[in-house]
Amino acid sequence: MKKLMLATGAIVIIAFMAFAFFMNQGTEDKLKRDFTPAEEKVMKEHVFDAEKLKAFDGKDGHKAYVAVNGAVYDVSDVEMWKGGKHNGLEAGKDLTDGFKSSPHGGGFLKKLKVVGSYK
Repeated sequence: MKKLMLATGAIVIIAFMAFAFFMNQGTEDKLKRDFTPAEEKVMKEHVFDAEKLKAFDGKDGHKAYVAVNGAVYDVSDVEMWKGGKHNGLEAGKDLTDGFKSSPHGGGFLKKLKVVGSYK
């Protein structure tokens, strides 16, 4: 009985470690997405840098934009981003690193309006 419990415990630990390892793989890939021709056009026409992006912080009636993986997205109409903040992240900035650890990833980004590119 004791051997069975030890074996079961070892299996659970190995399974958890494998799960954690694979969940952290490809964090860059989860932020990659394909853009439509219309989105690509917008990205070429509207290029943001850090200075320009910080004006879109979601405060005082400003739109809320976030840069992720070279693209700029409008999160103004996302309820969880009201006031320009969400789970410790702030609009008006490059949030690529913050989104790498986010459970949303690319699936969430596909739902947002692309308003430019970030250089």
